[in-house]
This record gives sequence, C-alpha cells and structure tokens, in this order.
Amino acid sequence: MKPANDKKYFFGHRERLREKFLEGKLANYELLELLLSYAILRIDVKPIVKRLLAKFGTVHKVLAASVSDLTEIVSRKTAIFIKAVYEMIILDYREDLKEQSILNDSKKLDNYCRMLLMDKKTEEFHILYLDDEYRLIKEEQHAIGTHDNVAITNGCQFFSEEDIRLTNEIKKIFHAVDIIVLDHFLVADNCVFSAKDMMLI
Repeated sequence: MKPANDKKYFFGHRERLREKFLEGKLANYELLELLLSYAILRIDVKPIVKRLLAKFGTVHKVLAASVSDLTEIVSRKTAIFIKAVYEMIILDYREDLKEQSILNDSKKLDNYCRMLLMDKKTEEFHILYLDDEYRLIKEEQHAIGTHDNVAITNGCQFFSEEDIRLTNEIKKIFHAVDIIVLDHFLVADNCVFSAKDMMLI
C-alpha cells in the first residue's frame, strides 16, 4: 500500500470516498471523513477523524459538540463548518414538522428532540408551539439549567418530581389563555420520554 502522504494516493482516496458515497457504501466514519475533506484541503483527514471520534465517541456527538470543544482538534473554520452542517440537519427536521402534523409521524418529533438536545452538557427547557393542526409554528429555548441529578434507571433518565410539578404549573398558566399543553418530553442519552405516555400529566 502506498503511504498516505503520497499525493496520488491521497487524491485517489478522496475520489474513492466520493464514489463509495454515491454507491451508498460509506461507513459512518468515512462519511465524516468525506465531509471534512471539503473543509480541510491538501492533507489527509483520516487521522483527524480518528481523533474526533476518540474524543466524542460517535459521529452525532462530533456534530453536536461545541465550537470550543471542536477547536481542541480542528481549526475554528472547520469547527464552524461542522456546526453549520449540524444546524442544517436540525433545520430540515424543523421545516418538516412545520409542513405536517406531528401526529402523522411522532418518530420525526422524537428525532428532532433527540438531535436538538441529547448531547447537551446542561439542561435546556424548550417549548414547541403548534397550530390547530398540530404543525410546528416555532420552537423557543426558555431556560438553561445546570447538570441534572435526576435518578437513572436502565441507563436513561426519567422525570423528576420537579419536572412534573413544573409541567403542571405551566399547564395551569397556559390554560388561562386557552393554550393546551399536549405533552412534556424528556431527552436523555439516546432516549426520548413522554410524560403523557407515562401517565404523569
């Protein structure tokens, strides 16, 4: 095998990645490698991908990482490129939720919540506003907390008493202005929990 710093091998490798992508045969780490090849020119990005995955664990966690954390391994320019890709994915989910009722495919809502929140280092409280046909109008971040201490069962965090108390208070406030609270979702690790499904509200 030719060394990675051989220019012919280097450019040939990138072309092979592009062809594998078109054939739908790229592994996750290769997809990240292909992505970075458009942000980082003239050098082999495979070692960089290995360092990113060693630090963050998964491709999703690389995309979800903060710019400051990413810049421990890549340049600020590349970190912003990675975050722009991540934001485009979230935007795609959001626009899809605006076009059709969330009742048509609850999995899309789960995926959106998971993409938005599952790798956050601190708690965030978001509200999703829906129209009469349960399509997303807008999503707002209302609060950022600290590291949570709710109990962990089977690797996933469940609702605390404070979560339920807060949800019921919000229901009362919104009820006074004819706004219905449909559910309260909790995102932890790779899990999305519904307070309504768990009959907590």
